Amino acid sequence: MDFVSYAQLSQDVQEFCKTLKKPVLIVGIRKSGMIPAVMMAKFWDVHVMNDDEFERCYVNSKIQGLVYMVDDSMLRGDTMLKQMNMYVDTPLNIKYLVMYDSDAEHKNELMSYSPFKELSRGRIFQWNLWNHKSLMHITCMDIDGVLCRPPTYEENDDGDNYIKFLSETEVWFKPTHQVGALVTARLIKYKQETINWLDKHNIKFRNLIMLNCPDAETRRRLGLHARYKAEVYKHLDSILFVEDEPGQAARINYLTKKPVLCVSNWKIYNEVLGNEK
Repeated sequence: MDFVSYAQLSQDVQEFCKTLKKPVLIVGIRKSGMIPAVMMAKFWDVHVMNDDEFERCYVNSKIQGLVYMVDDSMLRGDTMLKQMNMYVDTPLNIKYLVMYDSDAEHKNELMSYSPFKELSRGRIFQWNLWNHKSLMHITCMDIDGVLCRPPTYEENDDGDNYIKFLSETEVWFKPTHQVGALVTARLIKYKQETINWLDKHNIKFRNLIMLNCPDAETRRRLGLHARYKAEVYKHLDSILFVEDEPGQAARINYLTKKPVLCVSNWKIYNEVLGNEK
């Protein structure tokens, strides 16, 4: 499983730009293509626009020089093929760039384009993780530190302050599709409060799995967090666990040999491949 963070993308964009000629214009293919497009425009200090703006203005354009049309990735090749077909007869000098390529199904139909790097089909990008429908369905995800902030020491009193936190805490990251399983070390006695908060913020999930422990003091004494999450993850068909604490992420991965993505340092712990990215 390949994971690309914003930091890695920024580095890759710079390396890609060093191999290319300076253009007069960068066009980003919406929406994700705008992210590397803006980075490229900053690198060269040239103008940038999205593909919709370019479509509206290019007919009457007097652009002289090289234009790059950029996308973040290509899986099947449909989006890039559509763009190429739109401008096949244009007199403008348009070159097509892809940051992260794959074994695209339509490669034989595509005209020339330049990819930076080829990744596996099992890739994850930081900028579209929460909108990745097919991935969300087969993902385990923690709640505190991922969907919302963790409680403070004062809030984590296993009483009134904690109940208030469960009700009023704000959303941090919000998946736009149903999550396969929310796996949290919250105590099961707070299940209804947790469901109420998830419903309030329209966060969809198939399973909610909570720790069956009598109180927070017992949970802290036993130190069950990572071991409990790993045991759940190990027996589900999920292919990714999203965690917020690096130590727990590494431990869950070690115990399951399945990938764990940590959102506090944006690293994927992937013992199954013998590496950390």
